[in-house]
Amino acid sequence: MRTYQKEIIIVSITILVTFFAVWHFFGKLEEEKQTVDIDLYSLVAPNPNALIAVNRPSIFSRLILSQTAMQDIISQHIPDIFLSIIEACPTQSSLLFSIHPQGVVFLAKADAKSLVQIEKKAISPLFNTYKPQHQVKENITFNYLPDTENRFFGYYLHNGFLVASYSKKLLEEVASKQMDFLAWIPSEITMAANAFDSNAPMNILFQADSLNLYTSITDSTEWRIQNQWLAADIFTSEGNICCYGSYPLSEQTDTLYQSMADTLSLRLKELYPHLNITAQIDTDKAYMYYTACHSSIQTDSLVLH
Repeated sequence: MRTYQKEIIIVSITILVTFFAVWHFFGKLEEEKQTVDIDLYSLVAPNPNALIAVNRPSIFSRLILSQTAMQDIISQHIPDIFLSIIEACPTQSSLLFSIHPQGVVFLAKADAKSLVQIEKKAISPLFNTYKPQHQVKENITFNYLPDTENRFFGYYLHNGFLVASYSKKLLEEVASKQMDFLAWIPSEITMAANAFDSNAPMNILFQADSLNLYTSITDSTEWRIQNQWLAADIFTSEGNICCYGSYPLSEQTDTLYQSMADTLSLRLKELYPHLNITAQIDTDKAYMYYTACHSSIQTDSLVLH
């Protein structure tokens, strides 16, 4: 009788262990499926001014951030901590920056193992004075680290995504979208992002209004590109950093593209006065195309051709 009881106990334990193993296995599969199904763009907090996608962090770090002029330009828009994360862990998958009036949000697919590496190689060396403060809201653990100018750097890992920002409000808005499964993005951003080349190391999406792009049609009328998102791919060509983008052409604008090239050149010079910038725009029957290349040779100037 005792032998049968022992066998029953062993069988029961085996069944329980098998059950929990299968439950854990399918739980992990579901979590990975959710991570794959949710696009980084769908987690962007409301009303961004610009989006910067880094598709190939290793190339971005090695070829783009290695150039002083390019790093200076990028640092004007992206906090150094995020660039340190890319340089410290360049093999991570694609990531996204959303730029808002309140600050910048860093979004990347990550797991607990990769977060440990990021904390060890990038976060801890910069924030080694104080231990992080932890706040738990709706099963998400927010980590906050004090920085200069009374700022706090915050980040969390949830369902396979690492989210970080100096803005607590933006951080919590992204977390709210994850918790409420509000994985959506405005159609105008989606349409513009569809023009991206995902093979390029980096893509930029920004509001045309930020560059105040216009050209005169007559002495009293102007044509402007406004209330539109513009997309550009950033890539390397023969040792140069280049960008490429396009904009739909209409009958009204097909004769104005060269004037718009001059306006684009002027706006870029205003933004980055230390660079020598020229512009040229080409067209076909449907689109206006703009290309730009940054040369690091001698003058370290930016030439659009």
